[in-house]
Amino acid sequence: MGYLVGIDAGGTFTDCVAVRADGRDVRTAKVQTTKYDLATAFARALESIAGDLDQSLEEFLADCELIIYSSTQETNALIERRGARVGLITTHGFEDTLWIQRAKGSVDGLTEKDFKRQGRKVKPLPLVDPEMVVGVQERVDCFGNVQLPLHDDKVRGAVDTLVDRGAEIFVVALLQSIRNKSHEERIREIVREKYPAHRLGAVPVVLSSEVSPAYREYPRFNTTVMAAYLQTGVSDTLKNFQEYLLDRTERPLLVMQSYGGASKITRSDAVSCLHSGPVAGAANGVLTHSALTERFGTDSAIFTDVGGTSFDVALLVDGTLRTDFEPDIERLRIQTPRVRINSIGAGGGTIAKIDSITGRLDVGPESAGAMPGPACYGLGGEQPTVTDADVVLGRINPTYFLGGSVRLYPELAERAIETEIAKPLGMTVEEAALAIVRLLDVKMSDLVEKEVVLTGRDPRDFVLYSYGGAGPSHVCGFADRLKPRGVVVPNRPSVFSAYGAATSAIRHKYWQAVHFELWDPDGGYAENFDAINAVCEGLAAKARSDLAAEGVPDNRVELEFEFEMKYGPMLWEHRTRVPVSRVDATSAATVKDAFTTSFVQEFGEAAKYESGGIVVEGVILTAVGRLVDVAAERSATDVSDQQAKVTERRRVVFDRTGPTDTAIYRIEELPSIALVEGPAVIEAKDTTYLVPPGWSATFDEDGTAYLVKAGE
Repeated sequence: MGYLVGIDAGGTFTDCVAVRADGRDVRTAKVQTTKYDLATAFARALESIAGDLDQSLEEFLADCELIIYSSTQETNALIERRGARVGLITTHGFEDTLWIQRAKGSVDGLTEKDFKRQGRKVKPLPLVDPEMVVGVQERVDCFGNVQLPLHDDKVRGAVDTLVDRGAEIFVVALLQSIRNKSHEERIREIVREKYPAHRLGAVPVVLSSEVSPAYREYPRFNTTVMAAYLQTGVSDTLKNFQEYLLDRTERPLLVMQSYGGASKITRSDAVSCLHSGPVAGAANGVLTHSALTERFGTDSAIFTDVGGTSFDVALLVDGTLRTDFEPDIERLRIQTPRVRINSIGAGGGTIAKIDSITGRLDVGPESAGAMPGPACYGLGGEQPTVTDADVVLGRINPTYFLGGSVRLYPELAERAIETEIAKPLGMTVEEAALAIVRLLDVKMSDLVEKEVVLTGRDPRDFVLYSYGGAGPSHVCGFADRLKPRGVVVPNRPSVFSAYGAATSAIRHKYWQAVHFELWDPDGGYAENFDAINAVCEGLAAKARSDLAAEGVPDNRVELEFEFEMKYGPMLWEHRTRVPVSRVDATSAATVKDAFTTSFVQEFGEAAKYESGGIVVEGVILTAVGRLVDVAAERSATDVSDQQAKVTERRRVVFDRTGPTDTAIYRIEELPSIALVEGPAVIEAKDTTYLVPPGWSATFDEDGTAYLVKAGE
């Protein structure tokens, strides 16, 4: 069995993992992300793994079964507004939908802090310019009946207008296309007739009825525009990767999806690739926690990824990874299912500064990235970062960063902190460095606590997992305030997300709007279920066809249905997992009971309104297919108190008491099962574990660390 390869491109480093399907032979690499050309880091990561195996790149790639890519880089195109010039054709009278923003766009995506500031309540700018929106006369009613036919000549005029204004890609988003998409399809035909594919001036066309066939035009329009806006840039990047591989192997490149799982490039859209790196980590976290559920007595967990640029949080609640179906991306509300990942700018490369208004210390959200990076890199960076603070405090060994392959300069870190933080605040360099780290830990614990509390839960009922390059260094700092049921640093934490990508299954999500009255308080259950079954069967057929095209045998396909349901007069639907794939007179009661149970659990018994009837407004299908069965690398091994060997000792600052004489360990020299008492620092080639005074770390034979504070 060949290698499964996962590549995760972060803001600072690009990680690569190659693992055999039996989970035992694992190779890892970490290279600096080359933002000027992501393909360079992609190639360097693969070449590093090949070198570790003492093979040529061609020999290594020939021994690979799957290569899956995940990243946070696509989001940068949105932040920096680097996308295609989109021309939008919509229903006449709805040209301003993207600017009206359901009248609440001014608060979408705001932080709690900004929400309180009236001056920050400004609507985000759409991804399409006002002059690039044209309305056409047409109208379909809510039942799918054509009330006003489309006029081809007027459409041709609208198309010519947008082309003359510089449209690079068309979006067609009509008001009721989710009920009847014939008008959208006809507009696409007209564009292709005027600008056929063999002409140099050919313009791609994206339909909202295909990208986001769901209710509510504002997020549907946004989703389609965003997919078109990012399509060229994301497609070009992934094609560069694919061409690099095809020169050396026939293995196709798969890309991680934001809702978990992977897919071929040809079956992915740009929006579904957004923020896929943290999703890969969360998916791996679910697998890791499944082996430890019995140990901790809970199937709820907090997954935290502390990288060089951001701090990402995902929640597993009662065994289910929380998912958003209408998230906001850069404050733009869209309709793409994705694992709920909440992030702040807090990581190793996060910049510390003095707030120009308050005169107080602040950390983030800006990052120094990989170039120039923290001041201690010696690459020209002059602003102090969290990594600089860790170096000054003695927590990071400047001679062993990335296993000694990168030299750090403590004197540059001290100079940056002294100039930018210590002197302005009247502090010593050590005090300023400690303040930077403590403020970062508080921000991270605040985000975790907010995410958990919003579910109506208590952090003390969760197990806290921390990974990423800076996770093992900071987890005790923010766990101390949360008091979780357990604190776990999984094996190979620095490349945990890349491992999650490598071991991901093929996954697709399908979403179709429907209006079906399941139950009426007067008449009981519906008499005819043909309408909803037709939708379910159509989605299932498409899922099996798509997975077959990706090489997944039909007997390895798993389908899971969710219905968007509501009590009759409600405005918003409640998504409910249903244990059936077909509704009939018998299973209708099962669907109703599933909805009632889920709704009451979420909103309480008092919110029930059965006298309003129960309506299904949408069908969601998740299709999963695994090409290769992957054995779990980790297990819930019982640990014993086997003492580890101290490599050296040095002075490390943990708190305001000042430097503490601290035992230093090398992780490769630890016994297979080891107990390390704090204060201690455990150095790995790609990360550093910090065990403060009063804490202990127990490593099991799989390399998983369990951190415990005395008395807890």
